[in-house]
Amino acid sequence: VALYDQSAEKLTFPLAVRNYEERIEIEPRPLGTDEFSTIITKNAPLLLVGENLDQVRSSLGIESMLSGVGSFLGVPLTVSDAVIGVLAIRDDESTLTFSHDDRRILTAVASQLGVVIQSARLFEQTVELAEELGNVSKRRARSSATAANGSTRSAGTSRPTVPKDYWIACQAPEILIPIA
Repeated sequence: VALYDQSAEKLTFPLAVRNYEERIEIEPRPLGTDEFSTIITKNAPLLLVGENLDQVRSSLGIESMLSGVGSFLGVPLTVSDAVIGVLAIRDDESTLTFSHDDRRILTAVASQLGVVIQSARLFEQTVELAEELGNVSKRRARSSATAANGSTRSAGTSRPTVPKDYWIACQAPEILIPIA
C-alpha cells in the first residue's frame, strides 16, 4: 500500500509485505516516474506481465523502483475521484501471474480500501479537532477563573470574596443547590 500526500507530492508506504508475512520498510519518496507514481498521475491501473518488462517500462516512461519483479499489478486508491494512494501486488518468480481478472478484483478491493482510509483520516481529524476545542475551552475557563479571582480579591487576603454558591453555579451550572 502506498499513500499519496498531494500537498507534499510525496509517497509513503505504511504497509509493505514480502512472502505473505515479512514486513519490509520502504522509505517515503517524492512523486516521480516509478510504477506507483505512474498509477497516481494517470489514475489508472498498471499491469506488468511478460518476458520483456524492462522494455515495457521503458516504453511507458517508467523508471522502476522495484528490482527482480516477474509480474506487477497496481491500482489507484480513490475517493471521490481523487487518488489517495496505490494498492499493488507483485510476484518475483512468474512473469505471467496476474491477469485482467485480477485487475478487476484488486480494483474492487482498492475501492473499499480507499473509503476505509478516508474514513480513518476523517476520524483522526475529528479527534484532533475535539482535542483542540477541549484545550481552548480549558484555557478560557482558566482565564475566566483567573479574572474572576483577581477582581474579587480584597486587599491583603488570598481568598476570594465571592460567595461559595456562586462558584458552584459557575463551575457546574446544571447543579443549582443553594448552600446555607
